[in-house]
Amino acid sequence: MRSRPAAQWPAAGLLAVTLAGSALGQEQCSAIQWRRVDEGSFSFELPNGLARVNVRGDDSRVGAFESQSMRVAYDYGSWLLWLGDDLQAPGPHQQSAQIGGHPVTIISASHDLGGRSEYRHLRAAQFELPPTEQVARTRYLTLTVRFNGECDDAISRRIVESIRFD
Repeated sequence: MRSRPAAQWPAAGLLAVTLAGSALGQEQCSAIQWRRVDEGSFSFELPNGLARVNVRGDDSRVGAFESQSMRVAYDYGSWLLWLGDDLQAPGPHQQSAQIGGHPVTIISASHDLGGRSEYRHLRAAQFELPPTEQVARTRYLTLTVRFNGECDDAISRRIVESIRFD
């Protein structure tokens, strides 16, 4: 009877631990509790672990929520929030989509706004909302999700995809 070389067993054990750790991580990511946040003209879903923080806007309505590994912020008003030349220029980091019945540009990047390196990843959704009977001017919504954590990429996608307009 022939036996396996000893070197293969540690590799098999490492693979089993990696797979078990991955399954545990997926379980933790899916166990997140969510809530819908109503910001007046629009709403979106957030994990319960993000808390509102105080922010001020000059000419628009702004809001922000934070946890240890994530910051979600929005700017809603008459001007488009400029994310920087490298992110606003068309490229593979931009994707056109429909969310909440409106066209949107989704921006994904592996760096923080302004190059501060506070967070490693960014996902942003930028909407140009046409005038309506209630609002005579074009409005813009930019929602940014800056994040670091293992589950945060999937969470950022859900936050962006959950945006709804009233």
